[in-house]
Amino acid sequence: MMVAYGLGIAWPYATRPRYGALVGDIDERVTLMAEKPYHYIRAWGIIMGSSEGYIRFLIRLARKEKAPSTVMFRSAGKWTKFDELPTPETREKVETLVARLR
Repeated sequence: MMVAYGLGIAWPYATRPRYGALVGDIDERVTLMAEKPYHYIRAWGIIMGSSEGYIRFLIRLARKEKAPSTVMFRSAGKWTKFDELPTPETREKVETLVARLR
């Protein structure tokens, strides 16, 4: 039995293809794409140079906590939304990237 640490789920080896991702991982990706996309988290992660894995983690966390779709990052247990950014230049940069992600 293989355990996916941090996700609280385990997959038997039989469901793992010989090459490629776990079947459960593929199912999760399809589900994540069908749900609220959280483009602002992805845009902020790209700007900050975050890894794809970390961006996906934040998106899963936002979904779990039912955060608004305009949240960008989490700090000290609080989500920061797009409209809370202090500078217009940063808001413009994020908005441009979000438009490209849609």
